[in-house]
Amino acid sequence: MYKNSLAQVFFEQDCQGTFAEIISDYDLDDEVGMQKIATGSRFPACVFWQESLESKPLRVRIFNQKQEIQFCGHGLLALAAFLKRQDKFKSSGLEVALKSAFAELKTEKNNVWIGFEPMRFEPVNLSDVRVSSFSEAPSHAALVGDENGYMILEWPKAFDLKNLTLNFQTLLDSTHRAVIATQRAGNTYDFYLRYFAPAYGANEDPATGSANRILATYWQSRLGKSQFTAKQLSASGAVILSKIEKKKVWISGKVKIIN
Repeated sequence: MYKNSLAQVFFEQDCQGTFAEIISDYDLDDEVGMQKIATGSRFPACVFWQESLESKPLRVRIFNQKQEIQFCGHGLLALAAFLKRQDKFKSSGLEVALKSAFAELKTEKNNVWIGFEPMRFEPVNLSDVRVSSFSEAPSHAALVGDENGYMILEWPKAFDLKNLTLNFQTLLDSTHRAVIATQRAGNTYDFYLRYFAPAYGANEDPATGSANRILATYWQSRLGKSQFTAKQLSASGAVILSKIEKKKVWISGKVKIIN
């Protein structure tokens, strides 16, 4: 029988962040069973792992209510905090293998971090992307990966990104990319973001570590720095830390194991 725990991730005093279920001792080859559990979950992600740290790298699979998630920052951060609490973390860190990607988990000053290989972005003209789905036109655009990758759209600092609305059906008709909406922030935060991925089962994600993996590189060239504190302007809100170090992008934030 599998065991499950619950974690709250990327929260602050004024931000609820998001949640992930951590499910141990489950057959990672049983895709139908994992999807059934995730579909019945009340939470955005279910993190499945086999409780055998002898395997290198550690196998991990993460599902939402509709499908498997290739990159899930908050799910991996939840697992890292869970392993740390269970005293199963080695000081040198831990490599994990997702279905088609690798990540590294480590502890640093009592915080847990997840490290990814950076992803390159390619600036494009606004005329090259369809932005009619949005209530306000962005000022800059960039693409990441293939047609199933990401689209970065940047809005001017003067625009209130919280007021941005969009037609999800029009967005689906125009692209299968997940959309990362972002803008430069003020004194407390380096940048703001929102994340829309209707093609992947989440019209708007409340807290998205994987988006910050991309935005750290994107904003490094604009802000001239390599460490960032970002606020995600979803309904629940989230605060996410990122940094570029040792040729990797590292993501962190507050994590609490609830049970």
